[in-house]
Amino acid sequence: CFSFWFAAFGAGESTTLKIYRREASRNDDADKDIDENEFPLWELNAADLDTARPDWMPAQVTVDSRKDMRLFIVGQASNGGFAIDQITLTKGNCRIRPEDADPRNKPRN
Repeated sequence: CFSFWFAAFGAGESTTLKIYRREASRNDDADKDIDENEFPLWELNAADLDTARPDWMPAQVTVDSRKDMRLFIVGQASNGGFAIDQITLTKGNCRIRPEDADPRNKPRN
């Protein structure tokens, strides 16, 4: 379970935070930039949040860690951003928090 706390600042449809998982091996391009076609494990848009007075909120998502891997935290903002703190990785599954950060429930382009 990958968990962290975050606070969102600013607003707008373009202010997003995403978590990606990529398997790591010596022969691949694990350090290359995230491709927009890669599917995130977790995705949140600040337009859905009250960012006038940002509060710290808990977040978590299950991550398959049976193989070596890398996690990428990718933020994008034109007006605002995110602060992240208390990042932990623990054994076991966990439900996605907040629930609306589940990318499987969002339409894809």
